[in-house]
Amino acid sequence: MTRATVKRLFQGFLILASPTITIAYAGGEYFGLWDRMTGRDLAMDGLRRLRSTGGFPTSYIYNDPQDRAVFIAVERRISEYTTDVATREALHTARPTLIATAGSPIRIDGVPPYWPQEARFFFSNEHPVLYVFGAKRGGGTPGNATRACTLAEIEGWLTRERDNRRLLLGGIIVALMSGALAVLRQAVQSSPISAAMASPRSSDKT
Repeated sequence: MTRATVKRLFQGFLILASPTITIAYAGGEYFGLWDRMTGRDLAMDGLRRLRSTGGFPTSYIYNDPQDRAVFIAVERRISEYTTDVATREALHTARPTLIATAGSPIRIDGVPPYWPQEARFFFSNEHPVLYVFGAKRGGGTPGNATRACTLAEIEGWLTRERDNRRLLLGGIIVALMSGALAVLRQAVQSSPISAAMASPRSSDKT
């Protein structure tokens, strides 16, 4: 492979890379591919369950085979970002076995009493989310519980995760576009047509 061929391939790569990456990312975003790859879709499902006022078992996320995938996705993000001192201290010696929303849900006045419970009550953004240590689905004696965060904080972390991903992609695309423009400018300047236009006309030499 000659040097000229390599140069042309590199130029083609820079020109096509930016739109190709943009289209691939948009498709992945539309079909939820990136969320599935990072586990964000499972964390979103966990947040939906924590917001549910349907009670057990929907709003209880256990670290057991039934819930483990969702539990890990939610717990990983909370444990990384929580600022609660008691929670961080507890994590030095143990991992939670249950994640649940604490407090009573808020009643929505004026709705028919025969509606499902989830349609008649809701949790506010500031309802606390608990880490419970030692709790098991089948019973047992739970250990201590800590206020790990709020529902709003989990939603904010998931939103920031998506926005950071888009920001990273934007930076890559801008860098590729800048490189493609630089290569195109160099190619135009070194082309025979550009050289002919830049050279003095024969009539100007007399």
